[in-house]
Amino acid sequence: MIKKISALLLLLEAFRLTAQAATPSTSSLPTNFIQSISLQLVAVTPGKSTASSGTVSNLTITTKEAIQAIGQATTNRFSAQAQLLVVAGIYYAPPILTTNNGKVTTNTFGYIVGTPSFQVRDGTNIVDVSGFITLTTLNNNTIASYSQNKKGLYTSYTTYRVRSLNISNTALAFSGQGFVESPTVDITVAPGVIVYGYDDNWTDFTGVAANGVVNGILQGTISATYLKLE
Repeated sequence: MIKKISALLLLLEAFRLTAQAATPSTSSLPTNFIQSISLQLVAVTPGKSTASSGTVSNLTITTKEAIQAIGQATTNRFSAQAQLLVVAGIYYAPPILTTNNGKVTTNTFGYIVGTPSFQVRDGTNIVDVSGFITLTTLNNNTIASYSQNKKGLYTSYTTYRVRSLNISNTALAFSGQGFVESPTVDITVAPGVIVYGYDDNWTDFTGVAANGVVNGILQGTISATYLKLE
């Protein structure tokens, strides 16, 4: 009986060591989920007016204009290659071990957590611009569409939210809200290690610009698309 127990303990220890060897330490895994922001907005502003008529003007606001405005506010001269990014932290849950026909499989899953920061990156120049941007989810409940396979794993998952965005600096300031679809993005970092993030697609955005070079109302689309892990 003692020999059987000892053999079982040795087998369990072998399983444990195998799982440890197959799973990278979380300290060696990426810690940030990076999204690239794209703005495609049109501002309707007052145009010329006379005693008998009035017109409006349409101004286009893209990511480029937003980055240039932030550059003025931070005394940075960003190039045309500069990117406006969302940087979110990744939490790795404890490894999940499963045994099938004597074979141990270890899976580690990472998830986005916490409040993201915002950066403008232009080559080696990285500027934190979180103080100029505020992002808020307005609905408190989870609304999602999804599908699962026979193992209970999600093969697709999309959340739906109403979110507000506020960008504020002396050169360009606007705020508004829109309907956001967020399909899940899964990235395999290493064998048995998957990070789950998402893309944010603002299918419509409406807002008001009331400071800086633009003074009017806005409409358009915004996206924050997965770029990389780091």
